Amino acid sequence: MRFINLIRRIPESKSSQPAQLGLSNPNLLSRNSSDSVIRREHRGIVIFLEWPKRIGEKLQPFMSRRNLAAILILVILSLATSIRLLGIRYGLPYTFHTDEPTIVERALRMLRVGDYNPHFFNYPSLTIYLQAVVYALYFMVRVTEQTAHIIHIVDMPNHFFYLPGRLATALIGVVTVGLTYFVGKRMYGEEKGTRIGLMAALFLAVMPIHIEESRWITPNVPTGFFVLLSFYFAYLVWEEGEWYHYLFAGLSAGLAASAKYNGLLVIISLLIAHLLSPKRRDYASLLVGIMAFPIGFLIGTPYALIDPAQFLFGFRAEQIHYRFQGHQGAEHEFWWYAQYLYSVGAGQLLSLIAIIGFVYGLFKGWRKHLVLSVFPVLYFIVMSSFIVKFERNLIPMLPFLALWCAWGVEGVSALLWRAIQSWRTRYSLLVLMRIIIPLVIIVHPLSLGIEYGLVLTRTDTIIMAGKWVTDNLPKDSIVCYGYEELAPHYIPLISESQFVVLPVTYKQLEKASPAFYRLCDYFIVNEQLFTPLPDWKLLQRFDPATLHHPGRRFGIYEVPSDNSRVMDEILEEFNDPAILSRLVWQQGADKASATIAESVNNRIFEHSGGCRCSVFRSSA
Repeated sequence: MRFINLIRRIPESKSSQPAQLGLSNPNLLSRNSSDSVIRREHRGIVIFLEWPKRIGEKLQPFMSRRNLAAILILVILSLATSIRLLGIRYGLPYTFHTDEPTIVERALRMLRVGDYNPHFFNYPSLTIYLQAVVYALYFMVRVTEQTAHIIHIVDMPNHFFYLPGRLATALIGVVTVGLTYFVGKRMYGEEKGTRIGLMAALFLAVMPIHIEESRWITPNVPTGFFVLLSFYFAYLVWEEGEWYHYLFAGLSAGLAASAKYNGLLVIISLLIAHLLSPKRRDYASLLVGIMAFPIGFLIGTPYALIDPAQFLFGFRAEQIHYRFQGHQGAEHEFWWYAQYLYSVGAGQLLSLIAIIGFVYGLFKGWRKHLVLSVFPVLYFIVMSSFIVKFERNLIPMLPFLALWCAWGVEGVSALLWRAIQSWRTRYSLLVLMRIIIPLVIIVHPLSLGIEYGLVLTRTDTIIMAGKWVTDNLPKDSIVCYGYEELAPHYIPLISESQFVVLPVTYKQLEKASPAFYRLCDYFIVNEQLFTPLPDWKLLQRFDPATLHHPGRRFGIYEVPSDNSRVMDEILEEFNDPAILSRLVWQQGADKASATIAESVNNRIFEHSGGCRCSVFRSSA
């Protein structure tokens, strides 16, 4: 509404230039021919400036500044919600996401067994406990004809709980968008802060990586929420310095670390806010905030204190994973996070304006801006120093990126306002910079978010590959497939009653001898992780890029085999008996021991857990 009020303040005197253009009274334009000429020459400017004024006059009784801001933030939150719900049912009732079962199965185990120790600390436990609460509530209200026969939660299939769990994550993501608005509004005052908060909330609402992660049951979005909440109280420490601001900043930082370990870095915001605060520094209050940090962490991960050995093991294993061990397909150079944000994660224009906002803020008010910027800068440096880089680790710094971008739009607008003397250009610029430019910024990221959401509503390529195998390959064939060791649920859905199915990890395929492949009649591989052998014959390929479906690029190959001959020789030895034991684990057996018999050719594969395993082909 500010640009409407500015137009209303245009003087109406005949001597003033605006009045000569007839902005206050259109009838003045007909009083002399010169005014008519001016109106014809500047007709576009007059119409451009008058339409918001006319609309504003009609809506003025209902559109106070506060009401308008409330309506706009509701529109932004509605937009954020609708995008995050798009594709949220991806894969169900199957569970193809790598990390979701890690949380879901442990949360359900707590409710079914009554053991609240997750026995897993590669992630902290806060997200697991939050999901357990969601599942308990869902089980109590999920009484339908489909589930009326289920009395105990142990009898309800796991896949029933994925949708409510994902909805809970989406809700936290939307709440983070709303919190971003309040942070911007509080930092920059009522009028300017409202504009900056609205723009920042809009930018975060459409960031593709935040949209994507808000659909999954992972700790990333909850971590981002608690990081922003901790920063909000840290800013209040800088602005007001009350003891309870220190307390809540420390507790929120502990909860952020209890959602995911990288969230602990946000405690630096509290320290910087205390040191740079213009208020009297109360070191007793700072001590309260620092002591609240481990309390917040233990609220979400209490078994770090009760079961320290397992906690230390999980924490150290995750450190080794990121710093030394590496991860296939996720090992990148230092600047990879910046390149990802620029190209896909946030969008090119949004990233560039955010850089402008970061620099402009240092000149405009460096103390306040340093409180805002110290965490995302430190976080970026620390996370970029690791060998392993996942795009989801960017989530905690995205609200800060959105605030930088909003401040950049405001800063560029203010600079150009002072530089331009012409009133007509000024008012046009005001509309352009504060309304049109934010809309232009969100076009690219919004289109990416919607496009990927629509893709997730379609069938995954791994399901398509499994269906093609079932419909086209000869029954009782030996079908081998590769899978990622850290993604054991992302496997083709093949009927084990119709085929002999043999899974093997891609790491094992790299070490397998050529003789091993003769065990298989057909092979399904992710062509992005494994290159088929030259003598394999391609039968079908499912490429998500050409099909516009989610998933990986799977190829189904016919493998030259020796199945017609009787072989009593050992085809392959595995020091780690992972092939058949992994199959048994997927089938839900209680012990790592199984016999898979293929009756037609009487080929028997036998494995007992804990042994040095060999795969044989027996005589018929």
